[in-house]
Parts: sequence; C-alpha cells; structure tokens
Amino acid sequence: MRRTAWSTVAVLALAWVAAPASTSGGEPHLDYAVDVDGALYEIDLAALTTRRLGHVRAGDRAPVLGDLVATPDGYLFGISTTSVFRINLSDPADSIYVGEHGLVNPYGVGLGPDGQAYAATRDGRLFVLDPTTARTREVGALGGGFVTSGDLALAGDVFYASVKDAARVEHLVVVDPRTGAARHVAPFRDAATGAAVSDVYGLVCRDGTLFGLTAAGEILRVDPTTARCTVVARTGISWWGATEYLRL
Repeated sequence: MRRTAWSTVAVLALAWVAAPASTSGGEPHLDYAVDVDGALYEIDLAALTTRRLGHVRAGDRAPVLGDLVATPDGYLFGISTTSVFRINLSDPADSIYVGEHGLVNPYGVGLGPDGQAYAATRDGRLFVLDPTTARTREVGALGGGFVTSGDLALAGDVFYASVKDAARVEHLVVVDPRTGAARHVAPFRDAATGAAVSDVYGLVCRDGTLFGLTAAGEILRVDPTTARCTVVARTGISWWGATEYLRL
C-alpha cells in the first residue's frame, strides 16, 4: 500500500485493514463511495487511501448502486435506479433490501440540513427520501435548466449539488431543501488551468472541506464559493457516487 501526504497528487492504493464489525459500525473518520460497477469503497480523505469492500447483495438481489446516504445513527444506505438497500458494513453481500423508491434515476442522494435524506433525479426534481422505508415526497424542481448528474452534500448548513445544464456542462449549485430550487454557484473549473471539469459524480464534505469525486478517478478539493477544483488524488477508480459518514 502506498500512502501520500495531503498536499500531494497521488494514485491511491487499497488499504487492507479489518472491516467494521456491524451494520451501523462504520468508523467516523471514514467516508464511503461507489464506483461505476456499483462496488462499495471506504475512503479516508485525510490519509488519501481507499479500501474496496465489494458489491452489495441482498438475498438474490445484486444491485448496481448509483449513490449512497448515511443517516446520523450510523446506517449506510445504497440507492440503485429502482430501490433502496441498507448496507451491512461488515459484509456488504449480506445487506437488506428496503424497497422500491419509484423515482426517475435518483443520481444525487444526501443528508439535508434538517436531518432528512434527499434525492435529486435525472429529470431535475428534488424529493425527500426516507431510506428506512424507501418512501418519497416531492419537494420541487431545481429549475434553471439543471438536471441532476452527480450528488448532494451538506457543508455546514449549505446543501450543494453537482448538476448539468442543457449543454451537459457540469455546475455546482446550492439547493434549497424547502423548495427544491437551485442557486447557481459556478461551473466546475480546474483551479490551475481554468479548464472545465466534468462528471463530478460524488460530493463529500469532510472537516469543513468540500471534495468531489469524478468518473475519471480524480478526487478534487472544491472551493464552494467558486467551484474551482484542485486535484488531490488520482485513484484510477471511476467514481459514481459518495457520501459523508458522520456517526453520532
């Protein structure tokens, strides 16, 4: 395993350590992500290491997860295009099927400032999602021509989302969980070159810093006021979704 200092752009190696001992027993300094094939990973954003946990299974169901959300009581849930699963962190292959959510491709899922889980869909709508039952309630449209492409993440009391416009350009927006309306921040840009950054499919806030995970395998440090991005790691993993894990 190779580890790197925080300021160094690195290729992450897998950190082989013991798995958590129970379904709700994730370590509070770790976050979680899924790749393009739906495999689950632990991510340590301080040490810049990852550990592949494997694919989620629930009985005879083998979902390809598109995103994750962790509840304050320490449970991690995975969301596929059709269903919600409660993930067993000790053994993802022994997870629990919760039910069908009935949403149109909920690409972005995250915990909001009111403690509720939210899902933003490919057709540009925001929903409250109860991951313990898979029931949903529509809040409203993002507006502005934006559709969800990436993720939702809470930084302080600000609810961020990565979205695309009609030209498929990736943007950072702030979402109002009361109405669903999105307020534009800026398109994602490389802080050094100004080049557009695309496919920011995971967002995580850890220790006051907003991170983005891309389909190209990059982990980015994102300025939440400008959407300027600094690459802090190149993982070689095509990321599809992520969530912060803040166990009480």
